Amino acid sequence: MARPDQLLLMVFVYLIGVLAGTATYTVAPPSLVSVSVGFGVYLPIALSVHYANEYADYETDRLTTRTRFSGGSGAFDRLAIDRQLAKYATIGTGILGGVLITVGVVTGVVGLFSGVLLCTIALLGWAYSVGPYPLAWNGLGEIDNALLGGVLLPWYGLSIAVDGSVPITSVLLFVPFGCAVFCNLLATTWPDRQADAAVGKFTLATQWPSSSLKRMYFSGVLGIILTTALAIYIGDLPLFVAIGMLAVTPLLFWSARQYTAQESPFPTVFVMLLFVTSQVISWAYLCIIY
Repeated sequence: MARPDQLLLMVFVYLIGVLAGTATYTVAPPSLVSVSVGFGVYLPIALSVHYANEYADYETDRLTTRTRFSGGSGAFDRLAIDRQLAKYATIGTGILGGVLITVGVVTGVVGLFSGVLLCTIALLGWAYSVGPYPLAWNGLGEIDNALLGGVLLPWYGLSIAVDGSVPITSVLLFVPFGCAVFCNLLATTWPDRQADAAVGKFTLATQWPSSSLKRMYFSGVLGIILTTALAIYIGDLPLFVAIGMLAVTPLLFWSARQYTAQESPFPTVFVMLLFVTSQVISWAYLCIIY
């Protein structure tokens, strides 16, 4: 049920945070052990959230045409897996994640701030698809997912690298990426809009006309530019990293033109992967030269 490509992307997004924290706020780089442990504590939470989404999207995934970037893992139909397995996997990995967070904070292996971030990620991740008011079913899933994957996950990586007091303004380093993830969510929910609407999952793509969705997409691109400027002015975003992000941003105007004009979210997914790559390379370069 877990999609390897998504798990790999999580590794790189986490790494962005670690590299950003190392380049900006630390004197000495964190040990490989501490970075690995930090991701190891996060992984069960990430899997739990993923399994919860697989469970909740069971009907949608059966109705939609699955692509590499949308439509779920397809494990239920392809492998004849009982839907309840996703429910049990959600609970089991969630409990494991809770235990690891508690032990990590109590023993000092994971800082208190990092533990709070992980708990927030877990709660917002589950709220995306399950609970009394599932956000993805009520037009708030795109914002929730952008906050989780674009801002909180790399911020958690930064907190692991800093291993101490985390400047609140450091969150500004990742808001531009959160805007990019928001655009990506708009694109990946578009192919599933009919199946989502049929089962009562009211994403933005099911509620808004294509013209409004395009305007929202362009707003996300504009958000990247404005929040990058804000992060430079108020935060600690190095100009070198900002240039790397802004160099990719014009491609989002191209992908915005493709959005709703074709079913495949590939143009946006491709640009977002370039966005991730530019950040990894930029932050890694700064870590090396400093």
